[in-house]
Amino acid sequence: MSVASVPSFLQTHVAQTASSLPLLLLSLSVSLVGRHDEFWRVEQAMQKILGLRPKYFRPPYGKYNDQVLAVASQRGYTKMILWSDDTGDSGGAPTWQSRQTYDRIAGQSGKIVLNHNPLAGTVYEVIPHALSVTGGLAKVSVDTCLGSDGEWPYVWTGNPGQRDGSWRC
Repeated sequence: MSVASVPSFLQTHVAQTASSLPLLLLSLSVSLVGRHDEFWRVEQAMQKILGLRPKYFRPPYGKYNDQVLAVASQRGYTKMILWSDDTGDSGGAPTWQSRQTYDRIAGQSGKIVLNHNPLAGTVYEVIPHALSVTGGLAKVSVDTCLGSDGEWPYVWTGNPGQRDGSWRC
């Protein structure tokens, strides 16, 4: 499995979300069955809602170990998504601090910055600032960003299901 990076604000954590893969993936005491279960629950939700199963995943907080990689590979995941810089917005960093992340990397290539787009400050202040200080960001798909241009990062599993009481987003 290769390790690569992707800007989360472009992909909105669709590959896997930290809230969907809780700290079980981080704990060394979790059994293989427990690790498979965590991936399975995310896969089931995505199949029900989108009719897709991801081939790429982002480990919560960027933390992983050999067992997580082995389980991911066994489940058909082909790439792990990581980032080079973090704005800190998910931890409550003020927008001025998040903007400084982009000020620091302006003019550098190969930088992938983690943002969390559901946060209003990120959407309305940080991203516009990032676009202005970097001269614009290349908007590319996950496969292009990860060097697998043309590979779709999902597996079609069928039509999405009908919304019911089990859907929690």
